[in-house]
Amino acid sequence: MKRLVVLAVLAALVLIVACNGGGELSRTATSGPSPNGTPVTLRTIAPTPAVTQAPLSPTEPVALEEGSPITEAGVYAVDAESGRVWKVAELATGQWSPDGSALMILNSSVGGGGIDVVDIERGSAVRILSGDIAAAAWSPHGSQIVFSGYGQGPQGPEGLYVVNRDGSGLKQLSDKGAYALEWSPSGDHIALHGEGLYMVEVATAETSQIADATQPPWYPLSVSWSPDGALFAFVNDSGLYVYDPDTGDRRQVAAGPSGGPILWSPDGTRIAFRFGPRVALTRGPDANKPEAGLRIFHVVGVDGSGEPKPLPPARTVSWSPDGTRIAYLSEGCITGNWDIYTVDPDGSSAVPLTNTPGAVKEGPFWSPTSNIISFITDHDRLMLLNAESGEFRTLASGGPRSGGPGIHLHYPPWSPDGRYIELSAGGGHGVCD
Repeated sequence: MKRLVVLAVLAALVLIVACNGGGELSRTATSGPSPNGTPVTLRTIAPTPAVTQAPLSPTEPVALEEGSPITEAGVYAVDAESGRVWKVAELATGQWSPDGSALMILNSSVGGGGIDVVDIERGSAVRILSGDIAAAAWSPHGSQIVFSGYGQGPQGPEGLYVVNRDGSGLKQLSDKGAYALEWSPSGDHIALHGEGLYMVEVATAETSQIADATQPPWYPLSVSWSPDGALFAFVNDSGLYVYDPDTGDRRQVAAGPSGGPILWSPDGTRIAFRFGPRVALTRGPDANKPEAGLRIFHVVGVDGSGEPKPLPPARTVSWSPDGTRIAYLSEGCITGNWDIYTVDPDGSSAVPLTNTPGAVKEGPFWSPTSNIISFITDHDRLMLLNAESGEFRTLASGGPRSGGPGIHLHYPPWSPDGRYIELSAGGGHGVCD
């Protein structure tokens, strides 16, 4: 079950900014205010030590021949209209820029850890940082990237930094690190989910603690900003909470064991999240074990005026652009059915969109700009489904690879402008494990 785009790798933090001429340049973080107003001296981010092997460079986006199956592991981008496919990275995770013009690629240390910015239309990839990155996120306007390096030893993530999209202007905002980051849509604050939950005001670097990781059940399990950036939601074992960074007000919206992901409705008035007691699986090695079951997705109003409304057992859910319907994948490990449905936010009026209950699927992801839904079926086909007409279209497929099993496709989210779909390709995985 997927979450916010995050890559954590267990290695020392080594960060560089690469110049176009082939050399490497260290950049010095500037001093900034501490939370109590006292100036702090920030450390220099040093170049990578010399190594005997040639330095790794980012993978340029490569277009596959039209109609060719995907036969190599990696990260891919697919044009939703033309079906054109580009390979954009190897061992990595991707995150779309807010305008959908580029993918930020977080590379694993196996593939030469760092951050690349890939522009699909221009066919370019720029390595803006090298080293092991615990988490990163775009600014709301796409001009900057905030990231946390992965520290050594028990201290976990190391520091909060911001850098321009081209790799210039590196500076430190906080000594707090994070396993997950979210920059508010308004651009005013950055939320840090690490050894606790913190909020950093971008203009002043003032850092406030919202939840303490050392005091269960306050440890946040999932976090997310509202679409307008006015509120911030998080869940933990005691419930769902919303926080106003301007006033510092924190209120409980739902009381009871809760989990992520946190999925805001497009108008910011409702949240879909996992809630309540766990429901036992009926399939897999953990079948009939309540402690290993799943919580059911519920929808609740952000004002907290009503009780959370349960949806049918679902593996993933996705809001329609107008917020009137929710698409969901039936949780086959509970129901034995892997079909895709739409349902009203109160859990009523479920309508099946597929009729292949035995075919395992991934998704669905509703386009942010249309009635088209993306999903993966049988692990090897990227499908588009028109939620109004019921029309299907195969957009891309996986094929055999030399010397190994066939390529499986996974996780097809849309770019914010609805033009592209990102997917990962690689090996299969257990369905109900």
